[in-house]
Amino acid sequence: MDKTLIRKNITKVYKSLVSFCNIFLPPRCYHCNKNLNECEQILCFKCFSNLVYADMDEETLKKRYGLINLVSHFVVCFKYRQELPIQTLIHKFKYQGNRKAGQLLMDLYLKHIDIYQKFKDIDIIIPMPSHHRKKAKRGFNQCEIMARCIGEVLGKPVMTKAIVKEKNTPSQTTPGINRIENVKGVFAVCDANIIKDRYVLVIDDVITTSSTLKNCVKTVYKANPSKISVMVLAQVA
Repeated sequence: MDKTLIRKNITKVYKSLVSFCNIFLPPRCYHCNKNLNECEQILCFKCFSNLVYADMDEETLKKRYGLINLVSHFVVCFKYRQELPIQTLIHKFKYQGNRKAGQLLMDLYLKHIDIYQKFKDIDIIIPMPSHHRKKAKRGFNQCEIMARCIGEVLGKPVMTKAIVKEKNTPSQTTPGINRIENVKGVFAVCDANIIKDRYVLVIDDVITTSSTLKNCVKTVYKANPSKISVMVLAQVA
C-alpha cells in the first residue's frame, strides 16, 4: 500500500479517536479546569484574556535590572503574576515538561514581538544553562527548548556548551534566599572561542531580580563577544 495513503488513514483514525475521547473526556483549561469548547485550546477564552503582556521599554528594563552597559537589546514578553494563567503555563512547561504549554507561550511570544527585526544580526543563541543534576532530574532545560524555537525562526545556531552552570542553586523564586549570594560564581565559560567576537543572544524564562541573568550575561561578557542581547519570557511584576 502507498505510504502516503497509510499516513492519511492513520491521521484520519487518530482524529476520529480524539473526537470520540473529547465527547466523554473533554479537554480542560490548564488554569481554571473548565471544559474547553471546540474553539478553545489549552486555555479558555477568559483565562487567555488574563495573560498580561509586558509594557516596559528596553531602556527602563536595562536600568531596572542593572544591564544598562551590558546588553544592546532587552526584550520581555509577559508579566508574571502568581495565581494567574501565565504562572500555570510556565509551571507546566518548566516543572512538568508540558510541551503544549511551552509551544503556546512561544507562539504568543513570536506573534507579540518582531524578533527577526530586533535580532536578525545575531550570530549565536545561548540558553540560560541548567545545572546537569537539575537537567537530569527534569529531563530537559526549558530555556534550551525556547532557544531552539527562536533559532529555527532566525536561522541561527544554538550553543549549549559555551557556558555551564557549575553550582546547583535553589530556584530564584524560592522564598527566603539571598538571590545575590545565591548566584555568585555560578556560571563559567566553557569555550570562549564560541563567543569571541560574536553577537550573542541570551535566552531566559523568568526574571525576578535579575541576579541570575546578570551573572550569566557577565560570564558571557568575559569571553569578549561583539555584543549581547537578552530575550526573557516573563518578568515578575
